[in-house]
Amino acid sequence: MAEIPLELEIPDTKLSQIKSWKVPDSVEKGYQKRAAEIQNNWRDHFEEQSKKLDEKRSKLIEEIEESHECQARYQQSSIKIYARFLAEDPDSGRRDHFISRNSMLDVTDLTKRALRALDPRVVSVTGTTIQGHTIGRTEIQVLSPITGHVLGSSEVKVVKNKETITDLKVRVVSGISLVVQPDASLQNQFILQTILSEKLSTKYQEGLLDITVVFSDGTTTPLRNIDPEQYYLTVDTLNSHVIAFAPVAGSKDPRVIAVGKGDGRLLQVSLELADDCHEKHDEPLASATAYVHVDFTGSPHLEEPDNERKLNKGQR
Repeated sequence: MAEIPLELEIPDTKLSQIKSWKVPDSVEKGYQKRAAEIQNNWRDHFEEQSKKLDEKRSKLIEEIEESHECQARYQQSSIKIYARFLAEDPDSGRRDHFISRNSMLDVTDLTKRALRALDPRVVSVTGTTIQGHTIGRTEIQVLSPITGHVLGSSEVKVVKNKETITDLKVRVVSGISLVVQPDASLQNQFILQTILSEKLSTKYQEGLLDITVVFSDGTTTPLRNIDPEQYYLTVDTLNSHVIAFAPVAGSKDPRVIAVGKGDGRLLQVSLELADDCHEKHDEPLASATAYVHVDFTGSPHLEEPDNERKLNKGQR
């Protein structure tokens, strides 16, 4: 069985307003409305329901639907949920932990449907992403599907400080491989390392653009985790004889395609406001160039894994 409380890992528990980034109000309020509706549906499964709470949620949804303009965007963060499992002998009372007392297992996929924000006006939860909406503080909770009791919680604040986007980290990813190695420090543990290839080695080979938004407080957010309705991304080639942009309808992942041999910072990437909030003379929120390496003479080059590319399974 799992030990209670569960542990919630939220890399950034202090979400700030992002300077100059505005999003359509209909999108922003939609998250809060859905969060409130989800909590009402969740409580329908339990016998103990509060009429007062239901009325409060309904009023919140009505208030959310009234506004129709652009508003400031706040930072977001991710959630991971961990549990320590143990078995107890009913006769001797002896306890054994799985895998060890120092190991916690990632149970995010098993529990993410039970996540909620206590006050969705402050923060909403979508899948395993929390999004700030207005200044305040609230709790992110995991509820028991049987009793409705809180199995684990963590406080999150939305603050009035403004953070700026200081950089876009952009790289072309053409392939991925996996290396499994035993962990020297823990018995029966393994370390999984992902190794990314950034070289395009055949003509018309596609590569994905891996883009990370860097903020002035040192936090980062992968662009793939941000709702596409909250921004507009432009990708321009600086040498169409080497690399071309290859948009795919319905895909959230920006792609490029190798055309000819060459290398250098040949892609210009700009993060801009969504169309509904963009004015003619608005500057991009951030811009960056991406290094491209196209070589048809050799095999794909696998980069050495760094800390961001490692995954320790079954261990924290």
